[in-house]
Amino acid sequence: MKQLPSLTKKAHDNDEYFLQNQDCAKSEPMKDEEKTKDQLIEELRGLRQHLAAMEFGAQEHLQQMQDLERLNQLKDDFLDTVSHELRTPLANMTMAIQLLKNASENRKADYLGILERECLRESRLIKDLLELQELASRPRQRMCEVIDLGEWLHHRIEPFRHQAEKFQQELTLHVQVPIPKLTIDSRSLDRVVTELVDNACKHTVACGHIAVEAESSETDAQSVLVTISNTVEIPMGEQVRIFDKFYRIPSSDAWSRGGTGLGLALVKRVVVERLGGEITVFSQQGWTTFELKLPVSFTL
Repeated sequence: MKQLPSLTKKAHDNDEYFLQNQDCAKSEPMKDEEKTKDQLIEELRGLRQHLAAMEFGAQEHLQQMQDLERLNQLKDDFLDTVSHELRTPLANMTMAIQLLKNASENRKADYLGILERECLRESRLIKDLLELQELASRPRQRMCEVIDLGEWLHHRIEPFRHQAEKFQQELTLHVQVPIPKLTIDSRSLDRVVTELVDNACKHTVACGHIAVEAESSETDAQSVLVTISNTVEIPMGEQVRIFDKFYRIPSSDAWSRGGTGLGLALVKRVVVERLGGEITVFSQQGWTTFELKLPVSFTL
């Protein structure tokens, strides 16, 4: 007779099978749960990086918007100032013409003088505006040549000696030798030196001193220093704005000769862009000095 399997053993085997299946059933969800956690952490990390990138992009966009607003404001201010500066000489010329119509013979010369001054003022302003536009839009081809700086300065300063004598000013030139010859755009250098010396004469009172000096740089063998100094002091608060377009130092024009307010703005751009140099202003103890640091050779 065939023996049936023991019920106890069968039950025991079934329990063991059930427990094994229970262990498998438990282990599978645990693995899935761990996998889900890793995925969530990775997704959160990616989301955090994405949010950080979005925040950076938003800040960058905001900065660009603020820069555009500032540029638009500068443009509006510039156009307002240009309009005012162009209208003022025209208004003065119109007034002088009207007065000339009924002027006596002894007053006609005065009104003609007003016309001449305002025409020159308008002409200088337009010339400076065109030069600024040229600097901003396209670089002018440099016409470099080798110059003896001492001799060159002597010839450029000479025309101002009569002007200085007329206003009882002392104008001196000192070149410390030896000094290397320069390979430079002399036309641009002439623009800079003429503007700075003319400004010095304009802002120096009678019996004042204007000094032009040149020497080799002690800290850079490939550079020379040219300084234009005069006996007038610029307040510290004005120094930071002195190279701004249309900025004029209040009550500093000793001889009421006027100007366009663009001269020093042009000077700075010409020094940097056409001469490859630097310009710095120092003012203390009754003196103001504009220092030009120019490379011995700048032909790029």
